[in-house]
Amino acid sequence: DPVGAEAASLLRHRYELGHWLGGGALAAVYEARDRVLQRKVAIKVLKDKSQREAFMADVQDAIRTSEEPNFVNIYDVADDDNSAYCVQRHVQGRDLQAVISDYPRGLPLATLRKLLLRITGAIASAHALGVTYGNLKPSNILLDERMEPFILPVGRRRDRARDERRVVDLLDQMSKARDAGLPLPEHLQEDLAYLVPDHFGDPFEPVDPKRADQYMLGLLIHQMATGQRPVTLPDPGRLWADGRSAFRPLAPISEQRPLCPQRIVALVARMTDGSTLVFEPTVP
Repeated sequence: DPVGAEAASLLRHRYELGHWLGGGALAAVYEARDRVLQRKVAIKVLKDKSQREAFMADVQDAIRTSEEPNFVNIYDVADDDNSAYCVQRHVQGRDLQAVISDYPRGLPLATLRKLLLRITGAIASAHALGVTYGNLKPSNILLDERMEPFILPVGRRRDRARDERRVVDLLDQMSKARDAGLPLPEHLQEDLAYLVPDHFGDPFEPVDPKRADQYMLGLLIHQMATGQRPVTLPDPGRLWADGRSAFRPLAPISEQRPLCPQRIVALVARMTDGSTLVFEPTVP
Protein backbone atom coordinates (compact mmCIF):
# COMPACT_ATOMS: atom_id res chain seq x y z
CA ASP A 1 0.00 0.00 0.00
CA PRO A 2 2.13 2.94 -1.23
CA VAL A 3 -0.35 5.54 0.08
CA GLY A 4 -0.30 3.99 3.54
CA ALA A 5 3.48 3.70 3.56
CA GLU A 6 3.91 7.36 2.57
CA ALA A 7 1.34 8.49 5.12
CA ALA A 8 2.94 6.42 7.88
CA SER A 9 6.29 8.06 7.17
CA LEU A 10 4.88 11.59 7.08
CA LEU A 11 2.77 11.19 10.21
CA ARG A 12 5.09 9.01 12.32
CA HIS A 13 6.03 11.77 14.78
CA ARG A 14 2.43 12.22 15.96
CA TYR A 15 0.45 9.20 14.76
CA GLU A 16 1.02 5.48 14.60
CA LEU A 17 -0.76 4.32 11.47
CA GLY A 18 -2.75 1.08 11.71
CA HIS A 19 -4.79 -0.91 9.23
CA TRP A 20 -6.74 0.37 6.23
CA LEU A 21 -10.41 1.09 7.00
CA GLY A 22 -11.73 1.97 3.56
CA GLY A 23 -11.72 4.62 0.88
CA GLY A 24 -12.22 5.27 -2.81
CA ALA A 25 -10.47 6.79 -5.79
CA LEU A 26 -9.88 10.13 -4.04
CA ALA A 27 -8.68 9.15 -0.56
CA ALA A 28 -7.86 6.27 1.76
CA VAL A 29 -8.84 6.01 5.43
CA TYR A 30 -6.66 4.37 8.08
CA GLU A 31 -7.02 3.58 11.73
CA ALA A 32 -4.29 5.29 13.78
CA ARG A 33 -3.24 6.09 17.30
CA ASP A 34 -2.51 9.63 18.44
CA ARG A 35 0.76 9.31 20.38
CA VAL A 36 0.25 12.65 22.18
CA LEU A 37 -3.40 12.33 23.27
CA GLN A 38 -3.26 8.55 23.55
CA ARG A 39 -6.46 7.91 21.65
CA LYS A 40 -7.57 6.00 18.58
CA VAL A 41 -8.40 8.12 15.52
CA ALA A 42 -9.11 7.67 11.82
CA ILE A 43 -6.99 9.48 9.23
CA LYS A 44 -8.25 10.26 5.74
CA VAL A 45 -5.34 10.70 3.32
CA LEU A 46 -5.50 12.15 -0.19
CA LYS A 47 -4.54 9.57 -2.83
CA ASP A 48 -4.97 11.48 -6.10
CA LYS A 49 -2.80 14.58 -5.80
CA SER A 50 -4.54 16.15 -8.81
CA GLN A 51 -7.73 16.27 -6.72
CA ARG A 52 -6.22 18.24 -3.83
CA GLU A 53 -8.57 21.21 -4.31
CA ALA A 54 -11.68 19.00 -4.34
CA PHE A 55 -10.41 17.04 -1.32
CA MET A 56 -9.78 20.17 0.74
CA ALA A 57 -13.16 21.64 -0.24
CA ASP A 58 -14.81 18.50 1.10
CA VAL A 59 -12.70 18.72 4.27
CA GLN A 60 -13.72 22.34 4.82
CA ASP A 61 -17.38 21.34 4.57
CA ALA A 62 -16.72 18.52 7.04
CA ILE A 63 -15.17 21.00 9.48
CA ARG A 64 -18.30 23.15 9.35
CA THR A 65 -20.46 20.20 10.47
CA SER A 66 -17.84 18.65 12.75
CA GLU A 67 -19.45 19.84 15.98
CA GLU A 68 -23.01 19.05 14.88
CA PRO A 69 -24.71 16.00 16.45
CA ASN A 70 -24.35 12.78 14.48
CA PHE A 71 -21.50 13.99 12.30
CA VAL A 72 -17.97 12.65 12.82
CA ASN A 73 -15.70 15.16 14.59
CA ILE A 74 -12.66 16.49 12.72
CA TYR A 75 -9.62 16.82 15.00
CA ASP A 76 -6.86 18.04 12.70
CA VAL A 77 -6.20 18.95 9.05
CA ALA A 78 -3.03 19.35 7.00
CA ASP A 79 -2.56 20.71 3.50
CA ASP A 80 1.02 21.34 2.44
CA ASP A 81 3.49 20.41 -0.29
CA ASN A 82 3.97 16.92 1.15
CA SER A 83 0.47 15.79 2.00
CA ALA A 84 -3.20 16.51 2.50
CA TYR A 85 -5.13 14.67 5.19
CA CYS A 86 -7.66 15.06 7.96
CA VAL A 87 -7.74 13.38 11.35
CA GLN A 88 -11.18 12.46 12.60
CA ARG A 89 -12.94 10.62 15.38
CA HIS A 90 -12.73 6.85 15.19
CA VAL A 91 -16.22 5.41 15.62
CA GLN A 92 -16.13 1.87 16.97
CA GLY A 93 -18.98 -0.03 15.37
CA ARG A 94 -20.46 -1.09 12.05
CA ASP A 95 -21.75 0.78 9.05
CA LEU A 96 -25.48 1.03 8.46
CA GLN A 97 -25.32 -1.29 5.44
CA ALA A 98 -24.01 -4.12 7.64
CA VAL A 99 -26.77 -3.52 10.20
CA ILE A 100 -29.51 -3.45 7.54
CA SER A 101 -28.19 -6.78 6.24
CA ASP A 102 -29.13 -8.31 9.61
CA TYR A 103 -32.78 -7.34 9.01
CA PRO A 104 -33.83 -8.43 5.47
CA ARG A 105 -37.43 -7.39 6.21
CA GLY A 106 -36.51 -3.99 7.57
CA LEU A 107 -35.17 -2.54 10.81
CA PRO A 108 -37.30 -2.81 13.97
CA LEU A 109 -39.68 0.14 14.11
CA ALA A 110 -38.07 1.70 17.20
CA THR A 111 -34.64 1.56 15.54
CA LEU A 112 -36.05 2.90 12.28
CA ARG A 113 -37.66 5.86 14.05
CA LYS A 114 -34.49 6.66 15.98
CA LEU A 115 -32.23 6.57 12.93
CA LEU A 116 -34.73 8.49 10.82
CA LEU A 117 -34.80 11.27 13.41
CA ARG A 118 -31.06 11.42 13.97
CA ILE A 119 -29.95 11.27 10.33
CA THR A 120 -32.65 13.58 9.01
CA GLY A 121 -31.94 16.05 11.80
CA ALA A 122 -28.21 15.96 11.04
CA ILE A 123 -28.71 16.68 7.34
CA ALA A 124 -31.20 19.45 8.14
CA SER A 125 -28.60 21.01 10.48
CA ALA A 126 -25.97 20.83 7.74
CA HIS A 127 -28.36 22.52 5.29
CA ALA A 128 -28.99 25.27 7.83
CA LEU A 129 -25.23 25.88 7.85
CA GLY A 130 -25.19 26.06 4.06
CA VAL A 131 -23.59 22.62 3.65
CA THR A 132 -25.03 19.87 1.45
CA TYR A 133 -23.77 16.31 1.78
CA GLY A 134 -24.15 14.85 -1.70
CA ASN A 135 -23.20 11.26 -0.92
CA LEU A 136 -25.79 9.78 1.43
CA LYS A 137 -25.83 5.99 1.47
CA PRO A 138 -25.71 3.28 4.17
CA SER A 139 -21.98 2.60 3.93
CA ASN A 140 -21.24 6.26 4.76
CA ILE A 141 -23.05 6.09 8.10
CA LEU A 142 -21.49 4.36 11.11
CA LEU A 143 -23.41 3.07 14.12
CA ASP A 144 -21.72 2.81 17.50
CA GLU A 145 -22.48 0.26 20.21
CA ARG A 146 -25.58 2.23 21.26
CA MET A 147 -26.90 2.33 17.65
CA GLU A 148 -26.16 6.04 17.51
CA PRO A 149 -25.47 7.07 13.88
CA PHE A 150 -22.46 9.11 12.76
CA ILE A 151 -22.31 10.46 9.22
CA LEU A 152 -18.81 10.13 7.79
CA PRO A 153 -17.12 13.24 6.39
CA VAL A 154 -17.09 11.94 2.81
CA GLY A 155 -19.69 14.25 1.26
CA ARG A 156 -18.85 15.52 -2.19
CA ARG A 157 -19.51 18.89 -3.75
CA ARG A 158 -21.22 18.47 -7.10
CA ASP A 159 -18.82 18.28 -10.05
CA ARG A 160 -20.62 17.22 -13.21
CA ALA A 161 -17.53 16.10 -15.13
CA ARG A 162 -16.20 14.10 -12.19
CA ASP A 163 -19.61 12.53 -11.55
CA GLU A 164 -19.96 11.55 -15.20
CA ARG A 165 -16.58 9.82 -15.10
CA ARG A 166 -17.69 7.94 -11.99
CA VAL A 167 -20.92 6.78 -13.65
CA VAL A 168 -19.08 5.73 -16.84
CA ASP A 169 -16.76 3.62 -14.70
CA LEU A 170 -19.72 2.19 -12.74
CA LEU A 171 -21.55 1.13 -15.91
CA ASP A 172 -18.33 -0.29 -17.36
CA GLN A 173 -17.80 -2.39 -14.21
CA MET A 174 -21.40 -3.56 -14.41
CA SER A 175 -20.97 -4.61 -18.04
CA LYS A 176 -17.76 -6.51 -17.28
CA ALA A 177 -19.38 -8.30 -14.34
CA ARG A 178 -22.39 -9.27 -16.47
CA ASP A 179 -20.17 -10.57 -19.30
CA ALA A 180 -18.18 -12.62 -16.79
CA GLY A 181 -21.35 -14.01 -15.21
CA LEU A 182 -20.43 -12.45 -11.87
CA PRO A 183 -22.50 -10.32 -9.50
CA LEU A 184 -21.67 -6.64 -9.29
CA PRO A 185 -19.61 -5.96 -6.12
CA GLU A 186 -21.69 -4.77 -3.17
CA HIS A 187 -20.25 -1.25 -3.06
CA LEU A 188 -21.03 -0.75 -6.75
CA GLN A 189 -24.58 -2.06 -6.28
CA GLU A 190 -24.99 0.57 -3.59
CA ASP A 191 -23.62 3.33 -5.84
CA LEU A 192 -26.08 2.29 -8.56
CA ALA A 193 -29.03 2.26 -6.15
CA TYR A 194 -28.28 5.77 -4.88
CA LEU A 195 -27.94 7.61 -8.20
CA VAL A 196 -30.02 10.80 -8.33
CA PRO A 197 -32.32 11.33 -11.37
CA ASP A 198 -31.80 15.11 -11.36
CA HIS A 199 -28.11 14.53 -12.05
CA PHE A 200 -29.06 13.11 -15.45
CA GLY A 201 -31.32 15.89 -16.65
CA ASP A 202 -30.62 18.78 -19.00
CA PRO A 203 -26.94 19.80 -18.56
CA PHE A 204 -28.03 23.45 -18.49
CA GLU A 205 -30.69 22.81 -15.85
CA PRO A 206 -29.40 23.65 -12.35
CA VAL A 207 -29.54 20.86 -9.77
CA ASP A 208 -30.67 21.76 -6.28
CA PRO A 209 -28.18 19.99 -3.96
CA LYS A 210 -30.64 20.11 -1.06
CA ARG A 211 -33.22 18.31 -3.18
CA ALA A 212 -30.58 15.73 -4.13
CA ASP A 213 -29.80 15.14 -0.44
CA GLN A 214 -33.52 14.78 0.25
CA TYR A 215 -33.90 12.22 -2.53
CA MET A 216 -30.98 10.13 -1.25
CA LEU A 217 -32.32 10.37 2.30
CA GLY A 218 -35.68 9.09 1.06
CA LEU A 219 -33.92 6.12 -0.55
CA LEU A 220 -32.03 5.54 2.69
CA ILE A 221 -35.20 5.50 4.81
CA HIS A 222 -36.83 3.18 2.26
CA GLN A 223 -33.94 0.72 2.57
CA MET A 224 -33.98 0.89 6.36
CA ALA A 225 -37.73 0.22 6.36
CA THR A 226 -37.70 -2.65 3.84
CA GLY A 227 -34.26 -4.20 4.33
CA GLN A 228 -33.69 -4.11 0.56
CA ARG A 229 -31.84 -1.68 -1.69
CA PRO A 230 -34.23 0.65 -3.49
CA VAL A 231 -34.71 0.01 -7.21
CA THR A 232 -35.33 3.10 -9.33
CA LEU A 233 -33.18 2.26 -12.35
CA PRO A 234 -34.53 -0.98 -13.91
CA ASP A 235 -32.15 -0.86 -16.89
CA PRO A 236 -28.92 1.02 -16.08
CA GLY A 237 -27.77 0.51 -19.66
CA ARG A 238 -30.41 3.05 -20.77
CA LEU A 239 -29.00 5.77 -18.53
CA TRP A 240 -27.01 7.71 -21.13
CA ALA A 241 -29.64 7.35 -23.85
CA ASP A 242 -32.67 8.20 -21.71
CA GLY A 243 -31.15 10.36 -18.98
CA ARG A 244 -33.59 11.15 -16.20
CA SER A 245 -36.33 9.20 -18.04
CA ALA A 246 -34.44 5.96 -17.33
CA PHE A 247 -35.52 6.22 -13.70
CA ARG A 248 -38.88 5.00 -12.42
CA PRO A 249 -40.76 6.06 -9.29
CA LEU A 250 -39.75 4.34 -6.08
CA ALA A 251 -42.18 1.58 -5.08
CA PRO A 252 -44.09 2.41 -1.87
CA ILE A 253 -42.62 0.98 1.32
CA SER A 254 -46.03 -0.57 2.05
CA GLU A 255 -45.61 -3.01 -0.86
CA GLN A 256 -42.79 -4.71 1.06
CA ARG A 257 -43.76 -3.75 4.61
CA PRO A 258 -47.56 -3.38 4.84
CA LEU A 259 -47.53 -2.52 8.55
CA CYS A 260 -45.05 0.34 8.25
CA PRO A 261 -46.60 3.53 9.70
CA GLN A 262 -48.38 5.42 6.93
CA ARG A 263 -46.67 8.71 7.83
CA ILE A 264 -43.26 7.17 7.12
CA VAL A 265 -44.56 5.67 3.86
CA ALA A 266 -45.98 9.04 2.81
CA LEU A 267 -42.87 10.98 3.85
CA VAL A 268 -40.58 8.78 1.75
CA ALA A 269 -42.93 9.07 -1.23
CA ARG A 270 -42.81 12.88 -1.00
CA MET A 271 -39.04 12.96 -0.52
CA THR A 272 -38.42 10.90 -3.65
CA ASP A 273 -41.03 12.20 -6.09
CA GLY A 274 -38.87 15.22 -6.96
CA SER A 275 -41.73 17.69 -6.93
CA THR A 276 -41.03 19.64 -3.76
CA LEU A 277 -38.55 20.18 -0.94
CA VAL A 278 -40.13 18.57 2.13
CA PHE A 279 -37.16 18.20 4.45
CA GLU A 280 -38.56 17.66 7.93
CA PRO A 281 -36.33 16.85 10.93
CA THR A 282 -39.25 15.28 12.80
CA VAL A 283 -40.31 11.74 13.61
CA PRO A 284 -43.41 10.61 11.70
